[in-house]
Amino acid sequence: MFNFTCLMNNAYRDNEKPHVHFHFIPRYKEEINIFNKKYKDKQFGYNMWKWALNKKESQKDIFTEEERLKIFEMMKKEFNLGGNMSKYLKVMFGTSSGAKNNLNYKIDEVNIATNWNPNSNDPKEMGGFNFSTEDKILRWLVRGDTIYDVEIPSDADIIDCESVSAPHGVFRSNKIILHNPKKVTDEMALDLYKKSNLPEKSYYKSLAGCMVRGYKNTCLNIIEDKVNKDNIDLVLSEIDDFTRPYKNNDSENKVFDDVMDVLNKIKNQR
Repeated sequence: MFNFTCLMNNAYRDNEKPHVHFHFIPRYKEEINIFNKKYKDKQFGYNMWKWALNKKESQKDIFTEEERLKIFEMMKKEFNLGGNMSKYLKVMFGTSSGAKNNLNYKIDEVNIATNWNPNSNDPKEMGGFNFSTEDKILRWLVRGDTIYDVEIPSDADIIDCESVSAPHGVFRSNKIILHNPKKVTDEMALDLYKKSNLPEKSYYKSLAGCMVRGYKNTCLNIIEDKVNKDNIDLVLSEIDDFTRPYKNNDSENKVFDDVMDVLNKIKNQR
């Protein structure tokens, strides 16, 4: 059961973009247990705002800030029914992690991290499993040839890691389930580009990654939208920096060479 509430406010007067927003308030007829805490909705069936504003009748908040954030993530997952929110995705080579070559994931089963320190700011010390979102995964396509839908078990921890190159697009969890493996194609990469929402500079890194992986049509679309004679030097610098670790591979990459020809033509137009 949910209460759908409408509050009158003056936000529209503060140069806010016009929008509609809802307050979703989960209500529970029976006592529930969450994070090993018992919660009883004492005013079930009644207008919760009436009780929330009454200091004598209002319920004490039993959850920590970290627990409230977890509840928020759980609610977002539950409401992701129409596909309007970015779903979680992971890319890697087959079933092997790019970060841990000796780690092979189980498909359609719960994978549990052997190392998990959620309070650490160092990804290596934090451990767990990393994954991204549909609107940020373009930045990480270079890390594999197979893409998976990611499901996070309801009892798992989930951390939104700070990332300059992909804000709110780098997550870690101590438990993860991978579904629906698909080989990444140029067509798929292009679709993910069209859905992407990245900082401008990250598109140059994403372009480099698509060049390495051979997604030519995706590269040409990124160039058409994001590259011009004014930023070409920065773009080429980012590509050189990004692809340096891959240049030790002696295998020929015609797509990489063809895209570099396009970029150099833009540079020579100045």
